[in-house]
Amino acid sequence: MIPPQIIGYLSVGMISYSVGIDLLYGHKLNMMKRLDANIISGNDLNNFKYTDSISSYTDTISSSGIVENIEDRNEWNKLCNQKSSWNGAPCIIPGEYSFVYRNYVNFEEKWAMASSLSPLHNFIFTTKQPTQLKVFNNNSVQLLDQFRMFRMKIDVIWYGKYDKNTIYWESSELRTRFFNRKNPSVSEKQRQYPWNLSSHDTFFIFSRIKNKNNDNEKLVFLEDWKLDLVNLK
Repeated sequence: MIPPQIIGYLSVGMISYSVGIDLLYGHKLNMMKRLDANIISGNDLNNFKYTDSISSYTDTISSSGIVENIEDRNEWNKLCNQKSSWNGAPCIIPGEYSFVYRNYVNFEEKWAMASSLSPLHNFIFTTKQPTQLKVFNNNSVQLLDQFRMFRMKIDVIWYGKYDKNTIYWESSELRTRFFNRKNPSVSEKQRQYPWNLSSHDTFFIFSRIKNKNNDNEKLVFLEDWKLDLVNLK
């Protein structure tokens, strides 16, 4: 039997470790925010370090599912601001896509990074897999977020339609083992913004349209078959 004193030391040690991890990634999140704000404003758009190969970008995604290195984020942000070489207006193509990057961060990035190292953070909140985007031939789309909170599996699904190069989100749903909820507040505020496809050379890059003068929030997706090929290497 483990002495209570030892259990107490272990508990204090785990809590201290988790607090340290939380402070570390809180600091890193603030660094990311400063970098992303700088690149979103249009600074430093030239001098690409990476080649055009998919793996030169996807290899920078850490085990947490986040691009954590500041220099790597700088390259991704340049990609987000690069003009598409597509001839004509970009058009959304039916298929299945996985989320790989966005040029803004919030608590989700912090918890994803922290939960990769801290058992306590992992227990409280962790993502199960990258966000999945499904585009169907009937002009409908679905966005699936899967995560765990206190080990309970939670799915958040957005439903919408696309017209040419824009997705309009119409409703959402939260599903758990114990209950389902239509149009939960956690997603309602976010889904009101249409997504405009700004580029689809190699990656599908969407601009989240908050107002007429601000389309700088970018979300990057990659077709699943391309991601599978990269992962086979």
